[in-house]
Amino acid sequence: MKKRESRSKISLVVGIEPQNYRVSEPRLNKPVCFKKIEGDTEVGSMLVQDLEEIIISGTRLTYFTPNNIAILLSISNKSLAKAKNTFSEKLDPQKVNLALQSADINKVDFLNKKSSEVCDYIESIQTSITFAYTALETFANLSIPEDYIYGVKVKTKGTKKIIR
Repeated sequence: MKKRESRSKISLVVGIEPQNYRVSEPRLNKPVCFKKIEGDTEVGSMLVQDLEEIIISGTRLTYFTPNNIAILLSISNKSLAKAKNTFSEKLDPQKVNLALQSADINKVDFLNKKSSEVCDYIESIQTSITFAYTALETFANLSIPEDYIYGVKVKTKGTKKIIR
C-alpha cells in the first residue's frame, strides 16, 4: 500500500447549498462550505469535501478523508453496544440463570464459560471507555491554537520549560 505522493490536496464538490447536504457517513470529515458574497447578498455557494488516495497492489483507491475523532467515537460506541449485548444475553440475572447450583452441570465448564463471558464484557467496556477518552483527548489537543505557548517552572533547576 502506498500513499499518493502529490503534495496538493484533492477535493470534490459534493453540493451547492449547505442546507441540502446530508451526512452519508458520520466517520468522515465534513465538507467545507465556500460562499460568494456580493454586497450583503449571497450569490453562490459550494460544499467541498477533501479526498485521499492510496495505491493498493497497483490500483488507486480514492476515498473521502476520515475524521479521526469520529472513528475513535465509532469504536467506542460499537464496543459499548457489544458490552450491552453481552450483558443482556449472558449476564443479566433477570434473563439468565447465573447460579452455580445444578448438580447436572460440570462446575468447571460452567465457571470457565461464565468467566469468559465476564471477560468479554469487561473487555468491551474497557475498549469503549479507552476510545471515548482518546477521542476527547484528541479533540482537546486539536483545539489548542498553534501559536499557544505553555510554560512550566522547573523548581529544581530554577528554569522554565516552554512547550509549544
